[in-house]
Amino acid sequence: MSPQQKSELANRALAHQREGRVDLAEAAWKTLRQADPGDARAPAMLGLIAASKGDIPGAIGLLGDSLQRDPGNVAMRFNLALLHRQAGDLESALAGFEHVLAQRPGETRVLPHKADALHALGRHEEAIQCFMQMRQIEPLGPDLLRRFGESLFETGRHEEARAAFAEALRAKPDSAELLMNLGVAELALLRHDDALATLEKARRLAPGRPEIEFNLANALCAVDRFDEGIPLYEHLLAQDPNDGQVRMNLANALRDVQRHPEAIPHYDRLLAQPDAPAGVRWNRALCLLGAGDFAHGWPAYEQRIEEERFGHARTFDAPRWTGTEPLQGKTLLIHAEQGFGDTLQFCRYVPLLASRGARIVFEVQRSLLGSLRSLKGVDVLAGRGDALPAYDFHCPLMSLPLALGLFDMPGLTSEVPYLQADPERVDHWRQSIASQPGPRIGIVWTGNPDHPENHKRSIALAPLRASLPVNASVWSLLLPETLKQADAGTEGPAVQCFDASDFVNTAAQIMALDLLITTDTSIAHLAGAIGAPAWLLLPYAADWRWFTSSTTTPWYPAFRVFRQPSPGDWGSVLSELRAALEAITP
Repeated sequence: MSPQQKSELANRALAHQREGRVDLAEAAWKTLRQADPGDARAPAMLGLIAASKGDIPGAIGLLGDSLQRDPGNVAMRFNLALLHRQAGDLESALAGFEHVLAQRPGETRVLPHKADALHALGRHEEAIQCFMQMRQIEPLGPDLLRRFGESLFETGRHEEARAAFAEALRAKPDSAELLMNLGVAELALLRHDDALATLEKARRLAPGRPEIEFNLANALCAVDRFDEGIPLYEHLLAQDPNDGQVRMNLANALRDVQRHPEAIPHYDRLLAQPDAPAGVRWNRALCLLGAGDFAHGWPAYEQRIEEERFGHARTFDAPRWTGTEPLQGKTLLIHAEQGFGDTLQFCRYVPLLASRGARIVFEVQRSLLGSLRSLKGVDVLAGRGDALPAYDFHCPLMSLPLALGLFDMPGLTSEVPYLQADPERVDHWRQSIASQPGPRIGIVWTGNPDHPENHKRSIALAPLRASLPVNASVWSLLLPETLKQADAGTEGPAVQCFDASDFVNTAAQIMALDLLITTDTSIAHLAGAIGAPAWLLLPYAADWRWFTSSTTTPWYPAFRVFRQPSPGDWGSVLSELRAALEAITP
């Protein structure tokens, strides 16, 4: 076939395509490809025709063949990358988009596709950079803003994600998907009322959509509305019994409302599945511990280490002590691994190890060094980051009950107190408040704001203050900034603040006071460890260590426990507190 004939045939093929005569165009391009196997245009056009017919694998092969003959054809490489994306081959698609941008940096139409591929691959930091580059060129449309927000959310930038979803909603206010994403971001930011309103609106726009109902159930349980959240999980699970995430969240909700026997079978069913969601073993361990099943709970609790729940994996210069290795004459490193409260509660087991003849090196959070100097049996007390002496074994602090074989409460509870407040500081603080009328009460109404459950275990200062005797002298044991930022209301006695708030001084202040009233915080554990009288205010879905329905706790004999009778019911707790205070107040 002569060059002129090839040209004429190509023109006819193009004309057929323009007029929609696809079969005639395809036949013409095939004839031209047979006549000139080295021509790049015929396989390229055949590839586009194949794509229009839904033959994506065939189209990819044809476009690839064309690029072998004309590797510099940027338009065709872009089309091939789009086909790879359509076929789900994200890596090949991304490579194609990057190749195009390398050849033509100004080809900005490629950026949305590159960002989409990065987003789909879970390479969110790179996707964010690509989205931000696009924003410098022109505003993002709602669909791109949605993906931008999703990448921001996945990297923990929840406030920025919320802003991206909100901006997208201004363009598409009735998008149920955008509303759902916004609600999830608000939930992550602990803006619970906003999240509920947003997710309920999304549900009205798209009733019955499972992912919206799932996130709504999450939001309901986050604010202790378990009576609504649990049935919603059960409804979703009835629709899809194999949805592992729904089953796990249902199990967690049942655990939180102390329905442990109902939760365990759900965890066990999840563990029988090869694709069980992350965190199943960990949540099952918390459920077992909350039910008081230590024989199974402590071994399961080791899952926290495998999942690196409380920080990055750490390497040690000696093997782990499991409880079977003799300790006589050996040096054992015990290292704190979680929060201040965990360290203060579980350090009680350190003296047991010393009694076995071990030399104890105890590594703790630097803020607790002063408070733990009174702990018996410690040879070397070190702060995190300090140089450590040589040791023969190591053991995480929270693994001591398992290693020691402490599987019942008589074994788990040790002699209290096991820490002592500094006597000189106790005298100092006692003298400083001696002129104040009694009773002298310390209060703690909130804990670490970064704790995921702090909003549940905290109580508002104003109603707590209003529940205290008007003739009492009241001190906050929190940081002065926390008191300043809180709404203290106008009823009840004035709340004062000590001028020192480190753990050593706080322990002394507790001992100088007549009573501590506290929520579930590290200060509660500090008071328990030094044997101080304290009244503990707990939410209904309390942490596993407080168990269920008792007004006392075996961990700290000097404690009296006030529990919510139903989720979120602080009003009943405060009514009971007022009555108890009236009974001891002149």
